[in-house]
Amino acid sequence: ESNARVRSALKAFAPLAATFLKPGRISKRRRINVAFSMVMSRLLFNVHVWSKFEGRSRTILNGMYMRTWRRVYGQPRYGKCSASDYQVRVALQVPSLDCLMRQRRLVYLSRLACSDHEALWALLMQRSSVGEMLPWVRLVLNDLRIVKAHVSALSLLPDPFDDCSQYWMA
Repeated sequence: ESNARVRSALKAFAPLAATFLKPGRISKRRRINVAFSMVMSRLLFNVHVWSKFEGRSRTILNGMYMRTWRRVYGQPRYGKCSASDYQVRVALQVPSLDCLMRQRRLVYLSRLACSDHEALWALLMQRSSVGEMLPWVRLVLNDLRIVKAHVSALSLLPDPFDDCSQYWMA
């Protein structure tokens, strides 16, 4: 699946790379918006519902993700390349792939909570045949744990892995 996503994104990226995404005539903000709409939309379509976002799949997607941002920034990987991926993202004010996926999973969780609270609760309580929580649920609860660690107003809430009931789903 990851390789197919990259191929699709490359079909959008290739015609834009040499002209439109290069620094110069077009503003940085417009290049970023075009990259998100033309390349990232293909690369990241519904990735937030994947139950596994790690290992090789993540590496493959991140390679294309950063290739696009490096082109927008004007420092592709080949040749003289002095900026790290982090420096490129900071300069362009775009999130890391992990941060973007976390944000999309949490937005999806919010939509599920608003549309069908009971179905979401059933999903969160579902366990595998060996009693473990489902991989996507583990990802989302970890996302909530990270948000809790960075938002002081949530510090009094219980750990999402311990209790994701009324406090987190309200």
